[in-house]
Amino acid sequence: MVAEALTPEGAADMARVFKVLGDPVRLRVLSLIAARRGGEVCVCEIIDAFDLTGPTISYHLRQLRETGLVDCQRRATWVYYRIVPERLAALAQFLDPAGLMPPVGSEPSAQARRSAGTTVSGVTSSCSNAAAPPSNSGSTTVTDKPTVLFVCVHNAGRSQMAAGWLRHLAGASIDIRSAGSEPADQVNPVAVEAMREVGIDISDQSPKLLDRDTAQAADVIITMGCGDACPTFPGKRYEDWTLDDPADRDLDTVRTIRDDIRGRVERLLTELPTPAA
Repeated sequence: MVAEALTPEGAADMARVFKVLGDPVRLRVLSLIAARRGGEVCVCEIIDAFDLTGPTISYHLRQLRETGLVDCQRRATWVYYRIVPERLAALAQFLDPAGLMPPVGSEPSAQARRSAGTTVSGVTSSCSNAAAPPSNSGSTTVTDKPTVLFVCVHNAGRSQMAAGWLRHLAGASIDIRSAGSEPADQVNPVAVEAMREVGIDISDQSPKLLDRDTAQAADVIITMGCGDACPTFPGKRYEDWTLDDPADRDLDTVRTIRDDIRGRVERLLTELPTPAA
């Protein structure tokens, strides 16, 4: 039996945790992290273990983080997730009032691993060399001609408009690239029209997949909603721009997003070095 009854606030909090765990994907993610020997799992391994997109996995991980069930730390290129033992211990008071469960953090039994449906040992990791902490986190190395990379999910709207604005305003003084964690088939036609209204043609652009080489070559990386699916690299300058997604929006709405992006790009341009003559 539990030591004492829950307060209204405690009951609301616990109900929220159980609601989050009511989703089978989140329950599998939590069990995958809990079953990992050593206590940490790279987000890349979690993504590989599911037939789901990176942003979808990021959404489920955020739900687990917000309820305090897991914590994370970014090291070098990737984000690593771990269980919060104290939070699971609180749940254990309700799930195992007789105290029959092993302590949180102990080695899970073979039966527990089978019940989880998957284990990390069966997943091929793509980030085995990413565990070392960044050697110069917090600093930015910018070449004489900086390279700026704009990244969003589909590389069809926000990142394409941002790249278009920077090309328009900076000319050839900056190398400009854009990519997406899940590139669409084509650039959003409404974004193309909105940019055409201000004299910028992005109709010749096509969505591209974000890869390691493209990110590694950039000096400045601007992300727009791709979450943990966007890896980070030491020595880069990062900004995350909170922008509405223009997908399925009307032209008036996309114009507002376009103008917001212009202001951000103008500010960014003032902060970048001018190549030597």
